Amino acid sequence: MNEMWPLDGHRVEIPELVKDEETGKPFAHCRICELDLQSPPKPYMVEKVIRRNKELGLNEVLFGYAICLDCAGDMRSQISKESMLAIQQFISQRVDFQARIMEVFEQDFPDVDRHLSTCMITGNSIKEEGEYQIAALCEGDSLVLGLWPYVVSSTAIAELSGLLSNETLGHMDDFYGQNFGLPPEWADLFKEKPVFWL
Repeated sequence: MNEMWPLDGHRVEIPELVKDEETGKPFAHCRICELDLQSPPKPYMVEKVIRRNKELGLNEVLFGYAICLDCAGDMRSQISKESMLAIQQFISQRVDFQARIMEVFEQDFPDVDRHLSTCMITGNSIKEEGEYQIAALCEGDSLVLGLWPYVVSSTAIAELSGLLSNETLGHMDDFYGQNFGLPPEWADLFKEKPVFWL
């Protein structure tokens, strides 16, 4: 599991943007299996969908959750081989992961804010986007730096979602329906712009 989500590297306090917006604290339980993520501390993924009001300069969290790495692995395994290959090709053409990781490990104080304010794929500021998604790897009350955290803009998500197979989109629909009971208007949002599962 750690090969998929490496836990070594720099750790910092979890930024407010990555915390549970309802409590203002690190997420306490896995959304799927209800595993206690804090006692004792266990690694977990956080994903959020945020809408930005450009006029007011405010962010509204539309959706946020944490899942343990076992559940994250189960979710990832439901991505079809066709979709996974398309995603990997799409991202490898746009993201220099080696440079990203070197930046984190070569700095005593990596710029976490920059990673949370710039789309990993387009390089554009999220201030230019109406919606964006965040993915982060955490353990207890620490944010693990490396491949994560990253932000993906709605522009990149729209392009990425067009690469996903019907099988993968069906698994995503099932996931949100079973675990969150989303109303129809929210289901449409995630069908068009699925939360980034990688």
